[in-house]
Amino acid sequence: MNINTMAKVLHSYNFANEITSIQKYGYGRINKTWLVETASGKFILQKINSELFNNIPKLMNNIIIITEHLKTKNQNTSRSVLNIINNKHNKPFTKIDCEYFRVYEYIDNSICYQTSKNYDTIKKLGFAFGDFQKNLSDFDQSKLYTTIPNFHNTSKRYNDFINVLNKQSKSAILKNKALILKFIDKKKYSSLIQNLIERNEIPKRVTHNDTKLNNVIFDYDSKTPLAILDLDTVMPGTLLHDFGDAIRYCCNEASEEETELSKIKFDIDLYKAFCEGYICSMTDLTQTEINHLAISPLVMAYELGLRFLTDYLNGNKYFAIDYECQNFKRAQNQMKLLEDMENKYMLMQKIVSDTVNKIKCSDKMSHNKPEVENNFTDKYFSDFTN
Repeated sequence: MNINTMAKVLHSYNFANEITSIQKYGYGRINKTWLVETASGKFILQKINSELFNNIPKLMNNIIIITEHLKTKNQNTSRSVLNIINNKHNKPFTKIDCEYFRVYEYIDNSICYQTSKNYDTIKKLGFAFGDFQKNLSDFDQSKLYTTIPNFHNTSKRYNDFINVLNKQSKSAILKNKALILKFIDKKKYSSLIQNLIERNEIPKRVTHNDTKLNNVIFDYDSKTPLAILDLDTVMPGTLLHDFGDAIRYCCNEASEEETELSKIKFDIDLYKAFCEGYICSMTDLTQTEINHLAISPLVMAYELGLRFLTDYLNGNKYFAIDYECQNFKRAQNQMKLLEDMENKYMLMQKIVSDTVNKIKCSDKMSHNKPEVENNFTDKYFSDFTN
């Protein structure tokens, strides 16, 4: 963003004359973010990706009504919920030169983790996302605008893959034959969750749709979760996508960018940690949802890998790349993760079942269970230390 645009944006807010510093902030791939420090406090400035999100007013309305609902569930709303700062015209976003910007209050004494292999951190991550969905279980999801239609429609993703594949030359198909055949062979994953949705076997819920570790902000001192970030993709969906994508991301021993396939392994201990936190907080799961929790990470690894491969074959038009075959390597990464999860799937199922039974047993033993504090106290998590 050029200096003139930045100046126009900042001038639209009441803190414009108090600014002491501005610096780039975070590692987000979609929106550009800056930390703005002023004499009266800190703020987060974001340029919203209007190429990906084509109706910013409706997107911002989603965030407003979601955060207002969450404030009714939390006492410490200055730290547990994102707070939007309106501009001088009392608008939740500013439009300058056909570009859109917004400002949030900065949450002091906080930290975001890009990665973590710490059992307790991942357990708290699971609790945070489960608590997010639990707190929105009584929200009317029909009020939400769908910011990205068919975002997790894996059946459509597969059809897109086949359409792109049919346009490839023989040489391109032969060059990438082994990986292409793996994704075709595992086509069953493309319809598994989608069929449940279409047959109304699982409820529509408010879902986050980007349940990565770096979308949760933690208290710097206590290391407990405070708030869920990046609400742009909050829309109606199934919690199986949220659960599965969180597991896919945080339980890979390597990163999504790892090219040495031998390093890509599914960490079953971190999976157990996330399950314990999530199932503990999201207490109104249906039996069908419980039955499909373990399979959902496999579906999400398949979906993302399919998207990487499709984009590679289509000329790398969606995912940003640093080198020519990066999306191909990313697809290999997700396929390797999927294969390792397949080998551990029976254990994954058992962990879900054992966790559900443990919570049921705990509930029967204690009818006077203490209320959970909004800051996700360690005392609450200690129920699962053994």
